[in-house]
Amino acid sequence: MASRIEAIAVELAHCRSPKVLKSKLLSLKKAVKDIEETEDREKYIAAAKQKYLGDNEVEIDSDAVVSKGEDHGAFVSAWVWVEDTWTKEGRTMVRITFT
Repeated sequence: MASRIEAIAVELAHCRSPKVLKSKLLSLKKAVKDIEETEDREKYIAAAKQKYLGDNEVEIDSDAVVSKGEDHGAFVSAWVWVEDTWTKEGRTMVRITFT
């Protein structure tokens, strides 16, 4: 990612057209935002792993989907095992909430 920013910076240094300059600045802004989002995503994944991986029933991928919420947090996708027998008709399903 840093090399992407460096390449854009070199292009900016040689840019003479206002239209191209604007385009390159927008590209630079997006590259910086991508880095920030990646760092945030990695922090949320690490926190989720620290909190939930002690339980052998939950797995969290290193490239898990992270969806930032409006309440100072994020949802991190995780894998849980579901036995075939749990899906049989008439079985009562219980919702589990982690705190």
